[in-house]
Amino acid sequence: MSSLESAKPTVFKYHFKTKEQKEHTFEVVLDAHTHNVIHDSALKAGNFQKPEWAKLDHHKCTNCPYNSDSTPYCPVALNISHIVDTFQNDLSYHVVEVSVESHERQYNKKTDLQTALQSLLGLVMAASDCQHMNFLKGLVKTHLPFSNLHETTIRIFGYYLQQSLKDKDQSSFSIKAHADILSNRYRQLAILNKFMMKRIQSIQTKGECIQNAIIILNGYAALIPLENLIDLD
Repeated sequence: MSSLESAKPTVFKYHFKTKEQKEHTFEVVLDAHTHNVIHDSALKAGNFQKPEWAKLDHHKCTNCPYNSDSTPYCPVALNISHIVDTFQNDLSYHVVEVSVESHERQYNKKTDLQTALQSLLGLVMAASDCQHMNFLKGLVKTHLPFSNLHETTIRIFGYYLQQSLKDKDQSSFSIKAHADILSNRYRQLAILNKFMMKRIQSIQTKGECIQNAIIILNGYAALIPLENLIDLD
């Protein structure tokens, strides 16, 4: 990849079409260097309203590394707030047609709304500027829409072990030690998901598709840790 190409933002465009022919498009633009979500254009356009439930101190995570004086809004909650606003009254089992476009390819799937939102929320949350999401940043650029647990596990451990081998002296490399580190990061992520659920539940909504999508993501966080998948002894 040329330096010019690597300097370009990465873009994923999610397009939803409901059974009632309603359509919603979400363009997720990632900074070329940090792989964080860029939403400056929405802010400049004046059509991005920061909700009260996204304030940092509203159901703040017990492991949150920030304080509201310097970070008034939770970066994860803020990034998903427009998705929550769009689908807050929809039910999980509603069938949608989803297309996902990236620079390299396009994905199409007809599925239930909670599965589609799991994919979109998983991308946006991982690409948020939160310390607990940093270990996932290398994967957002190669985001795989609608990935199942097996595919997600392979991508996570393949990337993580590759980075570990690059950064450490291979003579002292220990799969068990790195597995423990990664497992702890997923435990921290599970706490974040728990409190994100509390934020969403604090909103008076008619639907539950957002909550169920986060429940699925949290299930992945609970099942992925390496010691639960292979025998390290």
